[in-house]
Amino acid sequence: MISPISFQGTYKVYSTKGDSVREYFYLTDECESRGIKTKIDYTDYTKKNQPQTADGKEINATATIVAPDDFDEYIETYCTSNNIRFTRLNQKELLEPRNIADRVVKPERSDKTATIAYINTKKLDEILATQTTNNFKHVEHDYRQYFKKDADFSLKSGENIVAPTIVLNSNMAGGIEGAIEYVDKYGASNLNKDSILINLNQMTDEPDHCNYFAMKDLGMEKIPVCVDRNSLELGQKLGLFE
Repeated sequence: MISPISFQGTYKVYSTKGDSVREYFYLTDECESRGIKTKIDYTDYTKKNQPQTADGKEINATATIVAPDDFDEYIETYCTSNNIRFTRLNQKELLEPRNIADRVVKPERSDKTATIAYINTKKLDEILATQTTNNFKHVEHDYRQYFKKDADFSLKSGENIVAPTIVLNSNMAGGIEGAIEYVDKYGASNLNKDSILINLNQMTDEPDHCNYFAMKDLGMEKIPVCVDRNSLELGQKLGLFE
């Protein structure tokens, strides 16, 4: 499915020994000045058994640049004329749902029982439509108003994507365990409105919870999310998870 974020190109631009540092950082600064998101990762040789190379030269830093199509020619011409090595990632592969799912990881601060599970977005929308209390509309507003570029960059960088964290809570006696017992005994259809609360939690300094809407914008009907054991068990009984 064509998405509003799929028209942009992703470049990996390498700084290697012998390259001009000034020209390298001029490119990233120029991109940032035009509102193009970039990220620079410096090589940590203490964590690598084999140094990363580009055209046989060791890489000192890798800049990831997600740029509009009309800036592609500038990046490629600039890098070529200054002997700066680069690669352009295949956008179709980057935004293919299977590729995205393979790059999803749990947040570092996630619950020790947490796991990655696929949530059914249509079923979730059905449940959210009956609720008067959840933060999904607020998170979606923040995503579209403030954090879309960050979430899009996360999907398009070619690197790990922090899974959005979904938490289920209960207003029922016995909390979430009481809700699980109730559903086992009476069925999910007999739950009162707002007896189950479903929310997105931000788990890092980045807007990782907004990644849910970035993936949904791609047309993904089953989205990988981070969920703790009790939330997963209750969610499975509600038909949210496979």
